[in-house]
Amino acid sequence: MIPMVGIRLLKSCLLVASLFLLVQTGKAQEFGLSVSAYPSLGYNLVFEPGMNGGGMAVFFNRQKYKKLNLSLSGEYSLTTWGNEAFFGLGINRTWLSLNRFELNTYAHAINGLAFFKPKSLYVFGVDSRIAANFYMYKDIKLFCGIGFRYTLCPAYAQYGLIETSFDLPIEFGIKFTRK
Repeated sequence: MIPMVGIRLLKSCLLVASLFLLVQTGKAQEFGLSVSAYPSLGYNLVFEPGMNGGGMAVFFNRQKYKKLNLSLSGEYSLTTWGNEAFFGLGINRTWLSLNRFELNTYAHAINGLAFFKPKSLYVFGVDSRIAANFYMYKDIKLFCGIGFRYTLCPAYAQYGLIETSFDLPIEFGIKFTRK
């Protein structure tokens, strides 16, 4: 069962971020879907390489300036401390654009829940990636990216030794652009 405070907080964050992104005047919008794997460098500042899991995400980018986008994402993942759902708010910056190729970076502050019984636990962190995009058609791009992700679940200390994890996510996906 998900605690009511967590649900209210998650709904409030989604509402504020949605309004923030939709009210802005912009030139283009981008919707996407990605699949990620989370190779891990370690946990609790202990170097112990391994695989931390994987996930799927949907995202929405709204262009505010020529090369800067505001970004909103939702993610469901399976990691060492369980099933998680995240909401991310951040920025996306295009650094290079040549013909059918783009190179961009993004950074998100992520908030969410790890689903446990008898109650879900709050998880938060930061996620940043560099992605290479290739235009398949005028408004469809395939992309792949790699980056770093730091997550923290303070209450998980009651269940095990891991409170934090540091991952190097690898993602693949598709983006749909509307201008």
